[in-house]
Amino acid sequence: MQNFDANQTLFEICLWGLCRIVAYTLNRWYNLTEVGLARARVKNGKTDGLRAWFEGLRERESEVIETLQHEGIYAETTFILLSDETAYLHICMETKESQKADETGD
Repeated sequence: MQNFDANQTLFEICLWGLCRIVAYTLNRWYNLTEVGLARARVKNGKTDGLRAWFEGLRERESEVIETLQHEGIYAETTFILLSDETAYLHICMETKESQKADETGD
């Protein structure tokens, strides 16, 4: 069972549940093993820079796809959610082996 902290919104909890449903479905269809959701607080004043960095990634799509494949990541979705004037970066990642993806990505 997943433990949620008091700072998580109902939306985040529902999103985590949705990721688990997607993980179960994909695992049944494609034999995928792991889908994870991570959240990190964005420092004050850094949100615009983060958005610009993501725009830069869109312009280098082929490089991004090559990197994700090298890291063993099938799909990655990221978004910024504002909660009480604080920005949080959310990352949902689908991979065969999350430990390998973490080590390769570092």
